[in-house]
Amino acid sequence: MQLRAFADGEYRGVFQLALLYEPRKQVSWFYLLQIDDHRIYQSPPLDYRLEHQFAEVCTMKVCQSLDDALAEIREQLTPERYIQSQIESMAAAPAM
Repeated sequence: MQLRAFADGEYRGVFQLALLYEPRKQVSWFYLLQIDDHRIYQSPPLDYRLEHQFAEVCTMKVCQSLDDALAEIREQLTPERYIQSQIESMAAAPAM
């Protein structure tokens, strides 16, 4: 996440966290840190029963996805756009 934070906007997406696991099988799982398609780190096999580890990595992956989504719409998150959306909501629902 720190590497992504330091990267220029167009390069943020190349820093990825990937999960390798079989959700239906309770077997070992791994996570990978990648830059583009180049693996820079792969965890050792991790025990699926250590759910807190799995949950932490999944949380990081979800946060990374949300960060990517926000980066795509950041220019739309302005006070003017907020006011416009509120006006449009009121026009669509006159009772409000």
